[in-house]
Amino acid sequence: MERRSIAQLSAALQEGSVTSRQLTEDCLARIAEYDRMLNAFITVTGDAALVAADAADQLLARQQGGPLTGIPLAHKDIFCTREG
Repeated sequence: MERRSIAQLSAALQEGSVTSRQLTEDCLARIAEYDRMLNAFITVTGDAALVAADAADQLLARQQGGPLTGIPLAHKDIFCTREG
């Protein structure tokens, strides 16, 4: 999946050939595999990401999602965030 563009992943999500949960699990697996070497992540919220992925899959099943619905996201630590 890591070699596909966001547009390709979005199309795959819309057509149902992949789920957001699958994409998210793939991203989390890559983080687990490579982050010790790269030290790229301060915080990984895997459980919350999977909950969000399941919610995105429900939206997509109802054809209510937008073009980025279900696309996993990592963002730079310069942004302040909070859960909820």
